[in-house]
Amino acid sequence: MIGVILAAGRGSRMRGLTKNRPKAMLPVAGKPIIARVVEQLQAADIARIIIVVSADDAHLRPYFAAHPPENVSLTFAVQPYAGGMAHALLQAAPHIDAPFVVTACDSLYPRTFYAELTAAHRAQSSPATLAVMALPPAVIPRASSVEIVGDRVVRIVEKPAPEDAPSNIASLALYVFEPILLHHLRGVSVSARGEMELQDAIQMLMTAAGGVGYVQTPWRWELTTPADLLEVNLWWLNQAPDSVVVDGGASLPADISLGPAVYIEAGASVGAGAVIRHSVILRDGVVSAGETVENRLVSAAITGN
Repeated sequence: MIGVILAAGRGSRMRGLTKNRPKAMLPVAGKPIIARVVEQLQAADIARIIIVVSADDAHLRPYFAAHPPENVSLTFAVQPYAGGMAHALLQAAPHIDAPFVVTACDSLYPRTFYAELTAAHRAQSSPATLAVMALPPAVIPRASSVEIVGDRVVRIVEKPAPEDAPSNIASLALYVFEPILLHHLRGVSVSARGEMELQDAIQMLMTAAGGVGYVQTPWRWELTTPADLLEVNLWWLNQAPDSVVVDGGASLPADISLGPAVYIEAGASVGAGAVIRHSVILRDGVVSAGETVENRLVSAAITGN
């Protein structure tokens, strides 16, 4: 099985956090989130990974050149412009010759979920297996809603009005496909917003096959806003035996109090006597001498920090 990570986006809703680096490079407890996604694919025994990057990528390829994942064959494909998820996947198509997982660079799942998803796909006769998740009804109009008949998803409705939603189950940006999906990609037209939508190709696949399989995840972390970056770091840190992670290069005096659940990125500056709990201090973050920081993301890129 091949893994494909879509990582060409900048992350405009992350405000100033992505001014000088893409969303894929925002850190989760000492590693870029995309490196955490690679680790989750590795845990499912996926050893061939394709990363789709932007034409002006100056971060992802250098990072993985300096920190190559063990026992992984890593390939990069370039998306020349922001043409949508289907367009991004087409750039990876020349490297795909087997069933493949498509995932976003900014989402994390339960540790075993990729393995569960790929095992379910292998066990059933379906050209695709979708990751889905139950959402509160109030959220569905901002997401999607799937129609399920028996054990198959037969329709996906994007951003439906409440009365048009077939369920409170949403399709997520995580899929397993057979290579036949690539044929349908080439039949996708450019949408009104100027992009080739992956959902259009999936709907073609579902129509042709009479539905596709699915596996439901109990939760997912997704980076959409700065608040999400704090929450996903705190979640990750709270799973670790040592819940304090400090990058080399962070400026720290001896008389500070750290933890629980603290991540300090290289380049951050912390003054004497500071107390930091349940917080993330990014590389441009400054904590003054004697300051107490709790439940905060500290970065000069965010107003008020």
